[in-house]
Amino acid sequence: MAQPVPVLLWAWGTLTALAGAAQGSFEVSVSPEAAMVEHGGSVWINCSTTCQVPGASGGLETSLIKTDRKNGSSWVAFRLVNIKEWASSPQCYFTCGGTIKLVTANISAYRAPERVVLEPLPEMELGQAYNVTCWVLNVAPVTHLTVTLRRGGETLHTETFQNHTGTGPDDITVITEITPQRSDHGQEITCHTALDLHGSHFKNSSSAVELKVYGEFPHAPCAIHTVPPCTRDTLHAP
Repeated sequence: MAQPVPVLLWAWGTLTALAGAAQGSFEVSVSPEAAMVEHGGSVWINCSTTCQVPGASGGLETSLIKTDRKNGSSWVAFRLVNIKEWASSPQCYFTCGGTIKLVTANISAYRAPERVVLEPLPEMELGQAYNVTCWVLNVAPVTHLTVTLRRGGETLHTETFQNHTGTGPDDITVITEITPQRSDHGQEITCHTALDLHGSHFKNSSSAVELKVYGEFPHAPCAIHTVPPCTRDTLHAP
């Protein structure tokens, strides 16, 4: 006995709806979502999907150079080489049953500081204020940079640059003020940098600059009744 036409139409409509729901519910993911790559270096980008429809196809849209390609039933991977864009956003995509979904990765190129240099310091007079200046040359991305000025083992100043604009390399100047004391004579000033790249750290430091301090420094506060009279030391820079 033939099945009633309305029942067949209902069954067909239900299957079609289920298939459409299955196609529309798939996801696309990318790994790594954010990558730090040395300027001119390379990285693999993997695109994958949860689509269960046979024949689902995927790819990667990017302005970067793609070379090697690998793929499986639900994934495709590309090797991006000679990365010289300081910031780029490749897009993974998959087509599943006529529906396209995409997801974006973020790739940043980095460059460790070319040089870390302390400005030469003059002979310093006791109690006078002086600027200590550090130059960090040709570094990127600056937003991931930390610069620390030290006197011996003591931290004088630390500076970060989260609000820096621009993604390419830049020269950074860090300045702090010191007022030398007698104990500073012969101490060494150094400038240290750290580039934090999602777990990897690139550290550099400047050559040390020795403090040379001169001037008079009293043994103790003078008083009218001091016997013998109050004396002072004179500190001479060699």
